[in-house]
Amino acid sequence: MKKGKGHNGTILFLLIFFITGAVGLNLEVSRSLFLIMVPWSLVLSYLFLVAYHRSSMNAKAILAFCIIAVLGFFVETAGVFTGHIFGSYEYGKTLGLSLFSVPLLIGTNWAMLAYAAHLMMERLKGSPVWKVLLGALMMTAYDFLMEPVAVALDMWQWKDGIIPLQNYIAWFVLSVIMLAMLQAMKLKYRNPIAIALFVIQALFFGIQHLILYIRP
Repeated sequence: MKKGKGHNGTILFLLIFFITGAVGLNLEVSRSLFLIMVPWSLVLSYLFLVAYHRSSMNAKAILAFCIIAVLGFFVETAGVFTGHIFGSYEYGKTLGLSLFSVPLLIGTNWAMLAYAAHLMMERLKGSPVWKVLLGALMMTAYDFLMEPVAVALDMWQWKDGIIPLQNYIAWFVLSVIMLAMLQAMKLKYRNPIAIALFVIQALFFGIQHLILYIRP
């Protein structure tokens, strides 16, 4: 990618893309089409993050986020089969191809969230412990916005339709583990679109979350 402000066009594209998705998912005439696009939106987000990644330690970064993706996937797998980590839930078909009843994109999603959270926290002053805890809290807040929307879009379903407090506790703990690993590895990188993408996705879920509560 070119240096300078060329990334602003990408951020604008992503903003329009997710706004269009938010509208399309709430119109009966287009809902089925936009549901098909949900996993592809995650793939697109991942590709943009990779394209704009800047680091002098690429091998270390690749290793770190591969570990996080694999960790996230297998913790989710254990969660689905046991019901003892996040609570009792199962995945729907919206997120696409699955392995062990868990969509393959789930690990990638954990890696993307940790990637953006770590980058944001590194911009702040404070101790590594403070950065890890604040970053984990931010990731958990993201999940709070996402959960009812994910259920409505059949990304996953909770037993008895109730999102348990256990889920948010597990999200926080797992986020702490991931971000602590990135801190321990002293991972440094730059990405001009990562924070904007995180905010855009959070706004997408926040708007959808609000619509669910005000819709008659």
